[in-house]
Amino acid sequence: MGLCALFLSQSRPVTSDRSCPHYGATLGASLTRCIEVAPKPLTDTAIRATKPQAKAVRLFDGGGLYLEVSPAGGKWWRWKYRFGGKENRLSFGVYPDVPLKAARDKRDAARRQLAAGIDTSLARRAVLPLVEN
Repeated sequence: MGLCALFLSQSRPVTSDRSCPHYGATLGASLTRCIEVAPKPLTDTAIRATKPQAKAVRLFDGGGLYLEVSPAGGKWWRWKYRFGGKENRLSFGVYPDVPLKAARDKRDAARRQLAAGIDTSLARRAVLPLVEN
């Protein structure tokens, strides 16, 4: 992460830092800069402007929170996290019923629970009653 500025000559590796996306590449430039830029957080305007695509689209906000836009037009808040070495996803509701700020608050609360050693998905299942049809 961060800035890497490396002097190069022809046919020499750009960098030996494996975290740099230019690792193993060769350039004929005399200087290159590799800047890893954090993605911008989502805005309500960007969310409203997003149209359904042929495949599901994910708009990332940060901290594992993203908005998944389905081809049918539905927009679901989801949070991707790891617990016990396994990747899990948790749904926070449908946009616009759950606005951006509320989704971020839910993500922060779930992260606090995860930091306390509680799997938020299992805790949620234990609290929510089963609904039978």
